[in-house]
Amino acid sequence: MGKKVLVLASTFPTSASDTQPSFVKYLCRELAKENEVTVLLPHSPDAKTVEHLDGMQIERFHYFYPKLETLTYGSGILSNLKERPLKYLLVPFFLLFQLFAVVKLMSRERWDIIHAHWIIPQGLIAVIARFITASSTRILITSHGADLFALNGKVLNHLKRWIIKKADYITVVSSAMKQHCIETLKIESRHISVMSMGVDLDNTFTPPTTPSRTNKNIIFVGRLVEKKGVRYLLEAFEIVLEKEPDCHLTIVGKGMLEGELKSYTHKRGIRNVNFTGAVINSEVPNYLRQHQIAVVPSIVASDGDQEGLGLVLVEAIGCGCTVVASDLPAIRDVVTDEETGLLVPPQNSIALANAILHLLKSPVLNESLTEQALLHAKENFNWKRVGQKYHALLSSL
Repeated sequence: MGKKVLVLASTFPTSASDTQPSFVKYLCRELAKENEVTVLLPHSPDAKTVEHLDGMQIERFHYFYPKLETLTYGSGILSNLKERPLKYLLVPFFLLFQLFAVVKLMSRERWDIIHAHWIIPQGLIAVIARFITASSTRILITSHGADLFALNGKVLNHLKRWIIKKADYITVVSSAMKQHCIETLKIESRHISVMSMGVDLDNTFTPPTTPSRTNKNIIFVGRLVEKKGVRYLLEAFEIVLEKEPDCHLTIVGKGMLEGELKSYTHKRGIRNVNFTGAVINSEVPNYLRQHQIAVVPSIVASDGDQEGLGLVLVEAIGCGCTVVASDLPAIRDVVTDEETGLLVPPQNSIALANAILHLLKSPVLNESLTEQALLHAKENFNWKRVGQKYHALLSSL
């Protein structure tokens, strides 16, 4: 067995029917192939306190009355706080009880590495817990985007810089995030690596085995929050319908803007739009396989939050979709314009509509982009390759 690893996270599916992103779970499953992995998570009303899953030990800590433990999961901590500000009252309890749980585990057992997902709060908790226990455990922090981009301001930037410098190493999921750490937080390049999360391109996100779609089907998959830019997709789709009236748009996901987006669609009389709400993770590939074009119209939100990578692009590519995305720095790690997809300026509905129309009229271009994108995705984002990189990193710490 390799290292004894304690993973701290706040996003993790609680069951097979959950709609939570699964990237932390899948990475832990890869790490558990060669390491002894325990994952510490916040409790949620429908989750077990202790369970063994895919070769790893899962432990969940309580931080409030069980029925009111609603700070995490759903759309994520930041989105939950925006949607229901009263949940800020849960934050002190969450931080305190997560710290208690980590200190308890570190006092009970010896750990080689703490792998904290997100700088705040898990990275902060890991650093404090190591200090309290006077442990020699190494700390690896992985930032996924929102913790780096959305938590801004002088005080928060100083806090993030302090946490990262106290850790032994940090990984980020895109080149843009590494550049942000170097330029904004003044972190030395040698302490940061770009190591994305992965996608199962061998068994889960795979192209359809039989032709079951046409170029008229367009899909968006993601949370319905500001940084996803779905309003601009709806504006673009209204333009598309003027020239391609048989097009259909499927919007998969939920979030605090769901009601607003549905209302906008209704008021504008935009036809052929289907809001599915959240769907379980196992159903996402089926939705993607039924659509030819996947659109990721992300923007920089008013609080600075933006895509850390845009892993849904890789999922769509794996299912044989041609992708159109906003030209944001992190997204360029996945999409090279006119090679593996099409990039358009963010918040530009006309440019987005033109890109979609261009693909609708160009089956040869669709095929070329899809082939090149799949090659790029398998080379860089398949879980087997991502797991190998993390195994090597853990061995070096």
